[in-house]
Amino acid sequence: MTPRRLLAPSFTKQEIVGQAEEMTKEFYRSFWGPEFDTKLIGINFDVVFENLIYPKYEIALVEDQDLGFDEGGEKIFGKFDVEENTAYIDVSLRPELKDPRRIFTCWHEVGGHAILQGDWLRQMLQTHRQREVVTTESMLTPYTVKVLERQANLFASRAAAPDWLLGLAILDVFDPYRPVHYTGPGRYSFNVYGQNRYRDVESFNDLCQVIAYYIRHRFGGLSVEALGYRVAETSFVLGPQRKPFELKRTARVPSPVMPAQLFGPSIPVMSYAQ
Repeated sequence: MTPRRLLAPSFTKQEIVGQAEEMTKEFYRSFWGPEFDTKLIGINFDVVFENLIYPKYEIALVEDQDLGFDEGGEKIFGKFDVEENTAYIDVSLRPELKDPRRIFTCWHEVGGHAILQGDWLRQMLQTHRQREVVTTESMLTPYTVKVLERQANLFASRAAAPDWLLGLAILDVFDPYRPVHYTGPGRYSFNVYGQNRYRDVESFNDLCQVIAYYIRHRFGGLSVEALGYRVAETSFVLGPQRKPFELKRTARVPSPVMPAQLFGPSIPVMSYAQ
């Protein structure tokens, strides 16, 4: 009998963003309480994991194994095993190396696959009563895998750099009174803590990453590339009306008030490679 193909969970973008942002606010409320200095607020995956994620979701995190390569020869940096409720991060990204790819990988596996999709994956496992439901491509179509990965990436991006913190960071560092306009390659001036800084910019992507560079200290080691992706979604930087750049993701199987002026309208083994 041909196995039934599985559809991806039907989360909307708003639901995914809302769940990711609410998780960061929950941590913020429980960790800092009502009294806080906005200039000191930041997000650090390891602190959130130890104080909120592990106690609440009981997700294990293993970072001392070599996860090998996928069928295309790309290094696998992370995977999630739903039966064990365990996220694995490749040993090449172990914390002491301070590789910026680790932070997004952790948010992707722990946040996206384990927290966001974990219940759905466990339900699929129970329904089909066999672990292969999440490890064999015969039951997970390529489209389903892509949807699962997109959902995990969206959750990871919003947990790693939530709107409320991104807004606070931009206001703190740049104190903007108008957006930064991308007008083409050239030298741009940035008001950083009240002092002018000049940077050569080659593209809209580059402009977003320059801005990300100056606020990166608020985001617990998140890469400038990943943070630049989030900066591009704000109305603080204006440029081409297109998605500025993609973070490469492949898979073998699968409350502070946000300053509104900064933003426009805005399977048991899930693998991540780059």
